[in-house]
Amino acid sequence: MPALLSYGIEDSLTPIEQGEMLNHLIPNSELVISNASHGAVREEAKKASIAIRDWAARNALLGITHQSATRSKISPGPSSLGQER
Repeated sequence: MPALLSYGIEDSLTPIEQGEMLNHLIPNSELVISNASHGAVREEAKKASIAIRDWAARNALLGITHQSATRSKISPGPSSLGQER
C-alpha cells in the first residue's frame, strides 16, 4: 500500500532522519519535507494539500485505490498470522 510521509525541517519531535528511514523501509512510500515544524500539514496547509492531491492522483493512475488496498486482509487465528487472503 502506498504511503505519503510528511515531515517538517524544523520538527524537533520527529526528525527528518526518521522520515528518511521510514521512507526507505516502507515500499511505495514518498517523503515530503516542508519548511515547518511538527505541524507541517497545518503550518503549510496549501502546500500539503497540493502534495496530498498530487500523490493521490499518481497512485490512482497506478490503479491503487482505497478499495484495492483494503481487499487483502490478514486471516484471524494463530495458524494464519501474516498470511494474506
